[in-house]
Amino acid sequence: MSYLVKSIMSKPVVTVDANSRVSDALELMRKKKIASLVVKPSRPDDAFGIFTKRDIVTKVVARNLDPRHLFVSEIMSKPVIKISPIATLRECSILMSKAGVRRLPVFDDDKLVGIISDTDIFQCVEERGWESEFETKDDQDPFLVALHSRVRSQLDLGTDADRVAAAITLAVGELYRAL
Repeated sequence: MSYLVKSIMSKPVVTVDANSRVSDALELMRKKKIASLVVKPSRPDDAFGIFTKRDIVTKVVARNLDPRHLFVSEIMSKPVIKISPIATLRECSILMSKAGVRRLPVFDDDKLVGIISDTDIFQCVEERGWESEFETKDDQDPFLVALHSRVRSQLDLGTDADRVAAAITLAVGELYRAL
């Protein structure tokens, strides 16, 4: 079974009001030693936002603006891209990559329950490795364990389209023959 977002997400999430001054939000980030804040909706029908160090660099420092005279709402990203706590780390990393973001707030339905960053995923993979989709327990079907190993070896040679197609063809062929 794959690692899930909920197993490595940070909680509780540090939040900030959209009408806070950027300088106050920066001080909060410094005190908490974090790189982002989730911005709470200002109205019940409003969306969550996110305020990151990247926002500071690209929207304040690069434009030579004074953070004491800016509000979080003026530079935050909104609405946020969300992830479920039961998403796999692989799904999370793909979503981050496609969206071009480094962190995702974690929502269980409409409730903010955590936040996950690319650093969290990297540390997990470095410490534990990518856990296999198939556990190799003694009580598992030996055919499936062997098939998984053969497909994995194909994919270890590369993940270009031809290699993935070869792995899929191998898996489908073996499953068809087993039926």
